[in-house]
Amino acid sequence: MLSFLFLISTNCYSITYVKINLLECAKCGIYLQRLNNFTNIDTLNFVFEYKLRNDSNELNNILGFPKFIRSKLIFNDSLHQMINNVSSSNGSELFVFNSKSHLIYKTELNDIDLEETEFYSYLGTKPKISLLNNFGNDFFKFERNFLISIDYLSRLTITNINDMSSRRINVDSEVIKKVYKSLYRDSYEEKFPIMEGFLKRFPGIQPKPSRLAYWNNGQFFTIPIEIYTYEYHGGPDTSLITKKVLGIYDFEKDSFIDFYSLDNKQNNKFIYEIFKLGNRVMAQFGKNTGESVNINDICFVNFNKKDKTFSLDLNNKPNISPNEYQRNVSPAFRVAFINSKTTLMYLFSDSIYNILDNKEYKIPYSSSLSNSMQGAAHQYDPYSKKFRVIYRKNQHWNPNKQEKVKNVNKDLYIITFSKEGEVLENMLLLNKDGGKHWEAFVFINPYQILVSNKDKNQLEVIDL
Repeated sequence: MLSFLFLISTNCYSITYVKINLLECAKCGIYLQRLNNFTNIDTLNFVFEYKLRNDSNELNNILGFPKFIRSKLIFNDSLHQMINNVSSSNGSELFVFNSKSHLIYKTELNDIDLEETEFYSYLGTKPKISLLNNFGNDFFKFERNFLISIDYLSRLTITNINDMSSRRINVDSEVIKKVYKSLYRDSYEEKFPIMEGFLKRFPGIQPKPSRLAYWNNGQFFTIPIEIYTYEYHGGPDTSLITKKVLGIYDFEKDSFIDFYSLDNKQNNKFIYEIFKLGNRVMAQFGKNTGESVNINDICFVNFNKKDKTFSLDLNNKPNISPNEYQRNVSPAFRVAFINSKTTLMYLFSDSIYNILDNKEYKIPYSSSLSNSMQGAAHQYDPYSKKFRVIYRKNQHWNPNKQEKVKNVNKDLYIITFSKEGEVLENMLLLNKDGGKHWEAFVFINPYQILVSNKDKNQLEVIDL
């Protein structure tokens, strides 16, 4: 028979529990000691079944609890049962709940990601994050324990939330040369001087990082860089077209260490966006340079490390094909999408794609409103296997009259539903008449969102 104890860290925003299999206590002691060193955890409350209340001294000695500066023993059967209800193994596990008692993170202790654990602890104790710039954030998202944000001047910043160290990604003259070297390869000496002339004449076409930068592993990120190159069409005619080069960025060294360009065999393909979904890299593309992208033109991306190239796997597309889709919206919005860690949806579609099972799920909006929904954010909860979508009851274009809607509804709603389509919650989340307005926001996990407060130049964590 296995015996367990529980560890709880409390503060006004989140609660962290650790369930320990007493047969594994020697292994877990190392991880518990490192958890004890996290300054973001106020108190480590060790929780046991009530029947073990008379064994507190022996448990202290066996598990070395006196070594923990912020420790307290609690014997509570209801807490013991609550953890068992969300446990998924007989081993030792860590759980984090938000202030509204929703499970937002769990992991086995033997496979614990200490930096990710510290990240959730940070959000619990310090739910306001100051920003590096003063120009407002056009976009921000989390990748593991890193915050990626981009301002209105296309300046990309990566911040390690655990220690608040920040890096502003500089695409300087040396990086620009390396980017074009990756693109032009053997033709670099011939083509770059010409392109360099264009860059000097037109400052607005300088290479810039994409908002969809993503974390690879450890300290490394992939940052898509949008660049311009030229094409001759005979005679005096020359056009400038955009390309994507992928830069591999080392956060610790604060520098790019490598670059990948599109395989020359697919040079006629136009890359709109490159992003990560789950453990796969994906691309949204046009069939030919300058051609409008279609709704199903998303595919997986393969990498050739030897040649430093990437290619579109055109025979391996995800199952994304919404049944109802507002094709009467302007072209710019027609293919605009939002993605989370594992899900993707178009702004005006009726469906959400989950890469974990390569399947698309219908969003059970009210039938009377299904043609006027605009998705704003979404997440999939892998623990409860539920989807959560934040949406507005409006859209930028009237699908019947094809005309702009003058008064955009700022109210936000949230719908929670199962894979089977059962609506578990559908309610008003934010009323614009209540005096609050979120300029920008993103899910951190299914039960926490990050909201931009531009007046204070900070981001705030809100529990749902």
